[in-house]
Order: sequence, then C-alpha cells, then structure tokens
Amino acid sequence: MFLPIKKYEIITELLLVKNQLGQVENIMILKMLVILQDITHFLKCWKLGISAEKLYVTIYHNDDESAIYWQKIANLSDERIIRIKTNDNFWSMGDIGPCGPCSEIFYDHGDHIKGGLPGTKDADGDRFIEIWNMVFMQFEQLGPNNRITLPKKSIDTGMGLEQDLMKVKAEGEAKFSYRVIADHLRASAFLIADGIIPSNEGRGYVLRRIMRRIDLMGDTYPELKRAENCISNILKQEELRFKVTLERGLKLLDAETINLSKGKQLSGEVAFKLYDTYGFPLDLIEDILKNKQIAVNVNDFNIKMQEQRERAKKSWFGSSESKADKIWFDIKSKVGSTEFLGYTLNEVDGRVLVLVKDNIFVDEIVTVDEQFILISNQTPFYGESGGQMGDIGNIQSINSKIKVINTIKYLGSIIAHICLLEEGKIEVGDNAHFKIDIKYRNNLKIHHSATHILHSVLHEVLGKHVIQKGSLVAHDHLRFDISYHTSLSKTEIILIEDKVNQIITNNYQVDITLMFADEAIEIGAIALFGEKYDNEVRVVSMGESINGKSYSLELCGGTHVNRTGDIGSFKIISENAIAVGVRRIEAVSSLTISKKELEKELMKLQIALLNLDIDQLEHKSTDILGIKLIYKVVQNLDNKVLRLAAEQLANKINNLVILYVNNSSNKLSITIAVSRDINNILNAGSLAKELSIFLGGTGGGGQNTIAQAGALFVLSACNMTKRSHPPCHEEAVIPVEECSLAADFERNVGDRVFFGYNKYDLSHDSKTLLCKQAAWLKAHPHVRATIEGHCDKRGTREYNLALGSRRANAVYEFLIHQGISANRLDTISYGKERPAVEGDNEMAYKQNRRAVTVNQSQ
Repeated sequence: MFLPIKKYEIITELLLVKNQLGQVENIMILKMLVILQDITHFLKCWKLGISAEKLYVTIYHNDDESAIYWQKIANLSDERIIRIKTNDNFWSMGDIGPCGPCSEIFYDHGDHIKGGLPGTKDADGDRFIEIWNMVFMQFEQLGPNNRITLPKKSIDTGMGLEQDLMKVKAEGEAKFSYRVIADHLRASAFLIADGIIPSNEGRGYVLRRIMRRIDLMGDTYPELKRAENCISNILKQEELRFKVTLERGLKLLDAETINLSKGKQLSGEVAFKLYDTYGFPLDLIEDILKNKQIAVNVNDFNIKMQEQRERAKKSWFGSSESKADKIWFDIKSKVGSTEFLGYTLNEVDGRVLVLVKDNIFVDEIVTVDEQFILISNQTPFYGESGGQMGDIGNIQSINSKIKVINTIKYLGSIIAHICLLEEGKIEVGDNAHFKIDIKYRNNLKIHHSATHILHSVLHEVLGKHVIQKGSLVAHDHLRFDISYHTSLSKTEIILIEDKVNQIITNNYQVDITLMFADEAIEIGAIALFGEKYDNEVRVVSMGESINGKSYSLELCGGTHVNRTGDIGSFKIISENAIAVGVRRIEAVSSLTISKKELEKELMKLQIALLNLDIDQLEHKSTDILGIKLIYKVVQNLDNKVLRLAAEQLANKINNLVILYVNNSSNKLSITIAVSRDINNILNAGSLAKELSIFLGGTGGGGQNTIAQAGALFVLSACNMTKRSHPPCHEEAVIPVEECSLAADFERNVGDRVFFGYNKYDLSHDSKTLLCKQAAWLKAHPHVRATIEGHCDKRGTREYNLALGSRRANAVYEFLIHQGISANRLDTISYGKERPAVEGDNEMAYKQNRRAVTVNQSQ
C-alpha cells in the first residue's frame, strides 16, 4: 500500500512484469504516480503528445464512465476502446482489500509487427505494447460477494518511460537473447536493491522468475551502487540454486519428451508437475521445448492450475480462519474503533461493548477460566501490531475479575482483549476498570526502542541496502529479520553490539512527534513496505542529530522508553538464516542479559564436563558391526546441552553413534548423534524415533546427524548388563504420573493446531488451544516440548520445509509470549515428509497442515 499523504501524488519505482517473459514487452521499470485524496476530477486527465491514431485503450467491460471520458477527452472512437471482462482490467489486492476497474493505453507499432489487439487470441504478440495504466481505486472488497464504495477514492497510474523510447527493429537471435538477459538482470538488480529476495512467494517469486529467465544505471540510480555487493552475491546464489533445480527438472522433462516428435504436445499435467514440484514456470518450459518444436498443452495446464486455486479457495473459505476474519468486519461495523489511551495512561475506566466466545457474539461470560474476547470503547492495553506483542493485565468490574492474557489489534483499529474469567460474570454494557501489567509493558518498551537503534546500526555497519523483513518485540527478547546474503562475522556482531550500547550509554532523549506522513518521509523517517499508516503518523527519533537528522528516525505506533539509557544494555544472543537471503538476529536488553549470559555459561560448562575426556570416551565405546557406540545416562540436564555435546563429539570422532539418555525423576528423553561419515547408512532421526517408541514415547525426530525424542519407561533396564530387553512375561514399569500427564495433554488439552493453505498465521481457535497448552506446561514445569511443523503434499520439498518451519515458529513464539521459557521449547520442520493422513484430497490436506506439540521429559 502507498502511504496516504496530504499532497496529491507520490512517485515511486514500480516493476511491471508481463506474462510473456522474454518477449519484447516483457519488463519495464515504471515511474508510478499515485493520486490520493481530495480528488475533484476522479477520471478526467489527458495530455500525452502521441497521435491518437497510434493508440488503443482497454477498460473494464461495464465501466461506462471511463468509455465516455475516453471519447470526450481523447476523441477515441468506439473501435479503439476495448471492453475486457477478465480480471486483466479489474485490479484487487486479493480476496479482501481495496480494488477497482483498470484502464490501459496501448501503442500500435504497425502491421509489420506480429500481434493482435488486447483481449484477442493474438494479444501476446509484440504489435500492441502497453505504455500506460490506471487503476481507479473506488471499492473495498470485504469478502465474497461483499463490496463497498471507498469513502476516499484514489488512482494508481504509471507509465513506462523505457516503453515510450523503445525502438523495435529486426535483430538476430543472439542479439535478442543478450537484450533479454540484460533486461532481466537490470530488473533483478532493482528488486534486490529494494530488499526483495528470491523466494517461492509474492514479490520474491516474481524476482525468482525474472532471474531464471548494472553498471550503466549506477549514476542514475545510486541505490544500485550501494547494494552492488549484495546484488552480485544474491544473483550468484540464485544461479547456483537454480542450476540444481534445473538439472532435476530437466531429467523429468527429457523423460517425458523422449518419445514426442516435432509438432506434438507435452501434456498439461506434466507441465503442471514441473511447475508445482520443481518450480519451472510455464514460459520456461515453453522456451526449453521451442528448439525441439514441441508445444505445451496450455489449456490442460491452466485447468490444473485452476483446480489448485479452487482447492486453496475452498480450504480458506471453509476454514475457521475465514470465520474468525469475518467477525472482525462485523465488530467494526457494529462498534467502530477502540480508543487507545495507553501512550500516557496505564489504567482507565471503560465500557464493555462486545463479548465473543468461539467466534460467536455473546451477551455474557459466566464460566470461570473460560477464554473469551472483550472489546471496549477505550483501553490502555496495546494491541499486538507492528511487531510489538500485546499487553497483559487485569480488568475488573463490580461483578467480575478478569485476567487479560493477550491483546491484539484487528483491522487497524479494533483492540481485542484476550481474557480469562477469574471470578463472577461480565456482561455487554458493564463498566469496568482496565489496568495493564506495568512491568511487562516497560520490558516491551525497552526491547522496542532497542530494536529501532539496532535497525539504524545495521544500516551503518552492513549498508543502507539492508531491509527489515520482520520483527518481534517481546517482554524478554527481541527478534529482527533482515535481507542479507551472508552470515554476520563475529567482528560484525561485536561492532553492532558496541554501537548499540554506545547509543544506550549516551542516554539520548527519545522524542515522539505527530506529523503528516509525507513530511515524515521527507525528513528521512523509515517507513516499512507493506505497513498501513494513518494520514497522521507517530515519528520516533533517538540518537545524536547528524546533518539535521536523528540517528534513528522511524514511523512507529509502538511504545518506547523516555531515554535510551532506560534500555540498560544490549546483547545479541543468536544470528542465523531463516530463509534464502534472510538473516534473523535475536537479542536481549537490560536485566534479561545477565540471566541469558548465566544460562549460556552454565551450558558451556555442562558440555565441557560431559565431553571431558574424548579419548577416554572413544576408548570405552562399544563396537557394533564395526560402528562405535558411546552411550551415557545423565541426570537432570537441559536437552539443549545434550544436543550440543552430542554434536561436538560426532564432529570430532568418525564412525560414531552417540546416545545420551537423560533421566529426570524417572522421566526420560534421548539424544542421538551420528558422525557425518556414516549418516548415509544411519539416520539419527530414524534411530531416535524407533528408540522412543520402544521406550513408550510417541517418536521424536530431527536431522540425519542429530535428533531428540521423549520416552516414558523407567531406566532400570539401562543399568543391567547383557540384556537388551525384558522377557516377554515381564512388564516394563511405566510411571503412572507420566502416562497420565501424556494422556491428559493429548486428550484434554490437544497437541496440534491447523493452518490454512499456504499459511502459517494462527487462527483464533489455534490461539485458544495454545493458551491451554501454555497453561498445562506452566502446571508441569518439568516437561519440555518439541514443536513439529508439517505441510500437505503439494509444493516442493524445500518450500514445504520452510513453510513447516514458519508454522512451528508461530507456535513457538506464541507459547513464549504466554510465559513458557524458550529453554523448554524446540522446533523442527518435517515439511511434507510425515503426513498424518495419506491421500490426495482436501480432507487429507487439512489434517496435514499442522503444528504438533510433542511433550518430552527433561
């Protein structure tokens, strides 16, 4: 979304990618003009300087108003105004959001160039080239068959300067190919400079398609120079990655076309498999087969594609997520917005306007410990948004005591209190007193302000091309995701920490100013792409002013400290990759540091003690079929310690399997590592799963070289010699408490949550269940958990592993937010490798799109 600003227009770069990549009209860098607010002439404008005889325009089929203006202002005849019914001439953000009809201007190069008019079967030719487009943003789609008129209309309009200057002439095939390559490289450079990384989703997928199909512009576009190294590295990485994908896909393509002669067609089903499984775009398949004079059955391909879209749509509209989303539109139309008073007040009186339980409006809540949603007219509670977690606290009325366990902002202005009834009852219309947990809020402020400073320091140390890709501000840590092509060195991490801590030590004033968005952008404030901002925005500034600009200057609606010294101190605790070209930095501030540092030092000490004498351990190993086995029974250790210790041994000793069995009050967990030289014949994940099941657990998992799992049986058998398992007539001893806990968790709490197609955000129902999981884990502090992320069978293995990881992380972050220590939680992604239900149908897909919380004993 473009920022709604006071002036009439803003201009930005926009990449337009035509469907026919590789053709003359394939890509253009648009200068996009966005007309906003106070529009007196919504459609009327015309001054182009090109003969109308060379132009044709398209409009949406029922947009009579545009047709009248084209005739009246540009004197275009009816045959030059083409009405198109498809979505090519009606733009929308998706199922929900702003939308409106489009009108496009096409330039006619003449009949010596092949191609037909827009909307005809020959439209993909090069004769008619789009040089200008307009989207008349006048509606808002609220859901299926539910569209309203926007209170303020706007126009998105853009022209391709390069298209106006294009000179089409006959060229040899080689020159044409070079031009296409240069065209694609240029477009890729611009996208990467703007912080977009190749991926399987959204803008990243557009970039990946372009790259798979700079120097001259450096003076005109300085951002290319700033990001030169980053662009070069990402292009190289994507080239190597696609080489692997290409080799795999080409084997299948060769096998399918070996018996096809010239003039025959490759089936659409095979083409769709190449697209869906191997990431081959249709145009790439067509290009590869063109030299063999083999076509692709595009109609069958489109049918398969439409079937997949329909499955996704049915999955979405039939899910609890869609019901949960719909209710917020109902609430907004019913009560409007919630007034947030939390910038200056920690407690206020308010009135209960709406109560929701299980996505249904209710008049009262009377059951103690029942979770529900409360909407009031005003509140001091900050609703989770902009990366900052929501407040917790209490609400009290004459007849009730309520615990607020989370607060979330919906549709930009509705603040929803996620509550548990502790005493009495609460009714719609009741007056109540709202009070936040001040200590919790202060910790949120500390980590949010630290995040802003970190952002600016990253720009200084790594370069201005570093773009924020995501963030989390919690009460006990912060997480910051950036577009960066390589891991940070120890030197860079130390330098970043030092610079952040210097800003903190200088104890600068943190200033918050209200101003119009265009004024904020003009003075250099950072605005995040994709974020929606009001006309009037909060600008948070901190640090010494340099050339009239504060060191850190961002648009932000979150809460912050008064001075940088209030943050205390700053420490990076981890830095790792979470996706291709995206790095995640996790850090802590203030008093949290001492606790984290102590935990880290204790972990190092425990690992050192475990592996005190590696030579002696190797000497004591047991030989099984030529493979060394080292096993140890340990007491009451953190599983993270065991994991790191096992990995350390496996990296130092070849031909080795290491097994740690952790016994904590007769509650077991196992850690298995396999040295890399033998992991082609032994898989740590499979060994852990089998051993866990043998010991009464539910099976664990992990990577080829390291895995962990839980168990239930007591350890008496481990202390026995020359006996691999008890005789058949003996019963293994199972702790009654542990068995009942496992059964209680699975049956009465629930161990899994489900996701929509291609989604990893948590639904209201999922959050309700996870709150129960958190409460259960708090009641059983000795139990730790591994969160498994799973996907349905559609999509590539790599994509599903990444999606599974995001689903597991969503549950992980939610449980941490509910007060569960990160030290008790692990995550793992299985992608589509471990389906709960076999089958190629929607029922199986729904059951497999899940995250499972697997209990393990410490």
